Amino acid sequence: MKIFNREFAGTVLIWLGVLIFLGVIYDCISPVFPQNAPYPFISSIQSFFRGESSPAKKGESERMPPPQRSHPPKQLRNIQNDGKMLTTSVYRPGESYRHWVWAVKPEYLSGEEITVEMAHGAAGDEGGFNIIAYADTNGDGKPDKKIAESKFLTGEKAGAWSSFTFSTGEKSLFVGSSWPSDNNTVTFRGNGEWPRENFPLEGRFFYIIDGKNSRSAGPAFTNLIFAAQK
Repeated sequence: MKIFNREFAGTVLIWLGVLIFLGVIYDCISPVFPQNAPYPFISSIQSFFRGESSPAKKGESERMPPPQRSHPPKQLRNIQNDGKMLTTSVYRPGESYRHWVWAVKPEYLSGEEITVEMAHGAAGDEGGFNIIAYADTNGDGKPDKKIAESKFLTGEKAGAWSSFTFSTGEKSLFVGSSWPSDNNTVTFRGNGEWPRENFPLEGRFFYIIDGKNSRSAGPAFTNLIFAAQK
């Protein structure tokens, strides 16, 4: 007596192929929209074909709480555009990343005194951030050395601006913001290139800063003003 006939086996192979295809599609799009890991079943299929072993399951007392997922940008309806703002869309990165920096176009590095202004996506700690700056010291086009960082900045309301001024002689500069890992931060984010013509920053942003292993995504933009003075 046959337990599995050819028709059943063919159906199983078709569904397995569909799952593998979904896993490949996920790998292709995940660098553009950094999110958390795929569903565990698909992830295990990916690990099997990569030759990776599955980690041992933790006991009930050792289980970690599920990571916070990022959410798509949404419009803030109660905020007034002050003329400086590029977007009123806010975004919660969750644990997808804790910082983002954009490369400054070389022609806009005309001086050594740099001022960066950024708008807060929410009042208080929820919309707080540190303004940060990195340099590319080896010429590979990726940030690898932190050269400046502000204190933790907060605003009284969504849309309030904070600024940070620092000096540097670096010829390759990246600027942006970071936030604490335990802070469910709200930040402004719009998808696409910077909406103003001749904007001083590149469109893609780096969300992992680790030398040659740094990773970028986008294009995307936020409410940021950059100025360089001699």
